[in-house]
Amino acid sequence: MWSKRRRVSAGVGAGLALAVLVVLLAPLFVSGDRFKPQFEATASKVLGMPVKIGGRVGLAVFPRPSITIADGAILTATGDTVAWAKRTAVGLSLWPLLRREIRFADVGIDAHVARITHGSAL
Repeated sequence: MWSKRRRVSAGVGAGLALAVLVVLLAPLFVSGDRFKPQFEATASKVLGMPVKIGGRVGLAVFPRPSITIADGAILTATGDTVAWAKRTAVGLSLWPLLRREIRFADVGIDAHVARITHGSAL
């Protein structure tokens, strides 16, 4: 017969294992593309310029929370491309994320292009 302490420990352990399993498997069932309009709107507001995501948005939890954006572009008000990246990966800090705050741990950009013009208003 199990003692009360062993039953409580087993229940807590099973609950933690289930929580870890849900966190690891959630990105397989939740598409980051669902949040694409929100990412575009937020980035546009922060940068003060239109942002367009042409590719997929990926979410990952393991080994660390991150967001990957394919084919992202920053545009001028007239629609000209100022900066473009084939792939942008943003790593998020875990503890602030648990408090519903977003803090970037790092940002990686692959195959990027930036166009800077002198003396013209964007």
